Amino acid sequence: MSQKPTYISLASGDRSLSLVGEAFFEVNKGSKFTVNTEQGAVEVLGTSFNVKDRNSKLEVLCYTGKVKVSSNEHEQIITPGEGVLINGSQIEELNFNADQPGWLEGVISFNKASLIEVIEEYERQF
Repeated sequence: MSQKPTYISLASGDRSLSLVGEAFFEVNKGSKFTVNTEQGAVEVLGTSFNVKDRNSKLEVLCYTGKVKVSSNEHEQIITPGEGVLINGSQIEELNFNADQPGWLEGVISFNKASLIEVIEEYERQF
């Protein structure tokens, strides 16, 4: 069964969750929040960001605030307009110019994706 991306907005309190797939988060300032995936963990303190964990790849894009991404021996802090793509031991820094993920408005875009990844994403969406 395919999973569509999810929009999540959380209030205060110490929080963490496990994610399979993709979700956009808006986290209020003041409380630690952690998103755990099979590829790594994302820690935030008041920010909005997108996490995609698919096909052994972890992609995190920061829209506001700061996000700390940890995977195995790698740890990186990203700020608005920055992202990171972790594929096994390979780490790629990403830059983008957007206020929110395109999928929130029904727009799907691809960057360095294989044909099978494109087809799988369309299957998830439709």
